[in-house]
Amino acid sequence: MAITITQHPDTIFSATPVFVPAFNPQVFSAISNQYASANFKYTVVVVDVITSETITLQIPARPVDHRMTVDASFIAKNLITHYLPINTYGFQKATGIRKIRVNIGETYGSTPTYYAGTDFDYYIWNGVSDYLTYVDYDKDNYLYNASVTSPPNRVELSACLDDVTYPDRSNYIYWLTYGAGDLLKLKVVVTLANGTQTISYIDNPYQASTTYTDKYLCLDVGHKGLTEIASGDVTGTYPILGATAVSYQIYEVLSTAPDPRTRLIQNFTIGCEGVYDVYTIHFLAKNGQFETIHFPKNSNKTTVASREKFATIPFTMNSGTYHYSRSTPVDRILTSSSRDKLVLRTDWLDEAHVELYKQIIDSPLCYLDTGSTLDYVAVNLVPTSYTENKRFNKRLFQLQMEFEMAHQNYRQSAW
Repeated sequence: MAITITQHPDTIFSATPVFVPAFNPQVFSAISNQYASANFKYTVVVVDVITSETITLQIPARPVDHRMTVDASFIAKNLITHYLPINTYGFQKATGIRKIRVNIGETYGSTPTYYAGTDFDYYIWNGVSDYLTYVDYDKDNYLYNASVTSPPNRVELSACLDDVTYPDRSNYIYWLTYGAGDLLKLKVVVTLANGTQTISYIDNPYQASTTYTDKYLCLDVGHKGLTEIASGDVTGTYPILGATAVSYQIYEVLSTAPDPRTRLIQNFTIGCEGVYDVYTIHFLAKNGQFETIHFPKNSNKTTVASREKFATIPFTMNSGTYHYSRSTPVDRILTSSSRDKLVLRTDWLDEAHVELYKQIIDSPLCYLDTGSTLDYVAVNLVPTSYTENKRFNKRLFQLQMEFEMAHQNYRQSAW
């Protein structure tokens, strides 16, 4: 037997692991020199390494060129999960990563015999790349890999735009790291109202690991995340954010030297208590992370009722008299429920934020941040379109979005 793999999810078989977004095609192609043999079939075995769940496919050779193609993403899509650390602080391991093993062998002969091929392992995470972008997919746009030095491949899945954060609200950063020594620690420089600064450090407890399930990381770096983080996770100033903090910067510490270099990741301004309640929505973005939109401006809440009715005959027989009373209904309520809706408004936004927030329009998961004492509430975005304004068309941007709760409140039966 001889199987030649002519296509796989990376352009070459290399020492560096292959990372592929789970919700994009993961196409393998192969050809065998035994395609003319009796009862020939390509035998493709796809394994999820974490669970050992296995799917075996018997694929006939294409009649024209005798080749085989298969898209292994069908198993990936069913196994992947999304992770949001709800009121959980410090570095957390995101669960949306798997290792997939594909073996393309063949079965043939008058008594069909299976001949295994070579295992090909690759990693998937809960991301997706746009149709036009995936044509030129490059894992280095997503993978944090400190071993790459020219240029350094230190990237976040999150957009990490300069942002405003609010008391008792979260913002998140996600990293898809790879090797030991990746992402050693973070440095938080806090500016106080009097102009002085404090410095705190958050160590990454998983930085020395090479186990892939330890390397997909996220951290709540919002006001809530830095306020509620445990003292054991912090060195330097604690609590990180004092009562007079007005802004802070998140840096990556690049070495263990006495005076290590740092890399600025994100700036935050702490929003003041405003006239209106601040609503915060976390939505699943395409890279697999949850991005955050704060809505500090005037909001509206409405309750929409939904009823199903049926008609009845009001007459009843009583002692030979067929009649109805004034209180007898003809229309009766079979079921009654209600759903709350929110119309929320952002503050003024720059063009980069407007572009980032576009991803919410088709995001399958959105959550309403309800503070540090309650779980988040699942919500759905009501509009199905999103207008992209450019600064040369409109100098100021503000978004208004309508959300509905992803649950209904039911009422009693009336019959």
